[in-house]
Amino acid sequence: MTSASPALDQAAFTSAADAVLASAVEGDARVPGVVAMVTDRDGNIYEGAAGVRRLGTDNAITTDDVFAIFSTTKAFTATAALQLVEAGQLDLDAPASDYAPKIGELQVLEGFDDAGNPVVDRKGTPRPDPKRRDTENVPFTYGGNTAGDAGRDATIKAYFAAEVLPHVPDAWIDEKKTKVGYEIPFTRHFYKYIPPRPLAEIDADLEKQVAKIMGLLREVEG
Repeated sequence: MTSASPALDQAAFTSAADAVLASAVEGDARVPGVVAMVTDRDGNIYEGAAGVRRLGTDNAITTDDVFAIFSTTKAFTATAALQLVEAGQLDLDAPASDYAPKIGELQVLEGFDDAGNPVVDRKGTPRPDPKRRDTENVPFTYGGNTAGDAGRDATIKAYFAAEVLPHVPDAWIDEKKTKVGYEIPFTRHFYKYIPPRPLAEIDADLEKQVAKIMGLLREVEG
């Protein structure tokens, strides 16, 4: 015997969701503006916005506003991937081409001519591919060097042999681009630590918000 899920009361759901968004932009612990969306496999069932684009202005935020979320999407992707792992639908150790066959068809041939030979300059020296150039920061004291800049060449070669060649056997050093610099640890000298709020205070604020949200959801269910 199976039972169907109760039909969604769209009006009540929208009202409750709008109230949740409104609570996020009110009070002391608020954000300037928030946009939210709820979707299922058939499409969007809710789109809402509350607040302003910037505090101190009257420019209301809308569902069409663009957000620069940058690497935040990585957290969403990782969460979705791990959910697929739990469901047995994804193997993190399997080749990516098992799930996207087109990836297995890609070939990296930059730096080679049509015959498959390395591209060389007029002197017959292999021409480096600038897209594969990498930079390493080598400490003067690496390998126990106590001669400072006088031991630069030996220190670089020792670092290169131990830290680079084991991973990239065909790598080489372009000595024309070797530079000597000094790093100033600004954080160590100028950063002033400001402790976060007590955990109990944060927990109390979270409990208040959770209680408010649960109350709104109960109204919808009722």
